[in-house]
Amino acid sequence: SELSAAMRRLAQRPTDIDALLRAGNASLALRDTGAAAGFFARAAAVAPGDARVLIGQGRVALEQRRPVDALQAFALAEQAGARAQDMAADRALAYD
Repeated sequence: SELSAAMRRLAQRPTDIDALLRAGNASLALRDTGAAAGFFARAAAVAPGDARVLIGQGRVALEQRRPVDALQAFALAEQAGARAQDMAADRALAYD
């Protein structure tokens, strides 16, 4: 339902950053990394330095078993203002 709601918002406003993030996170929850990557790429085009986008891209990289890319995205997200605890579990998994 979260993905459906985000898709309805995107149908009206394709560059709605909050809807893109919601769709990306919902796709990750459904384990659809391809769709999630697409939503986060679109979000990055709208708001390239947004920490939430960078965290999402890091989570996609982690799901795709690319831990080095994930760690780089998490580092950039922290530089962009994200709190370390917001991605601590994902970072730990990437190191593992």
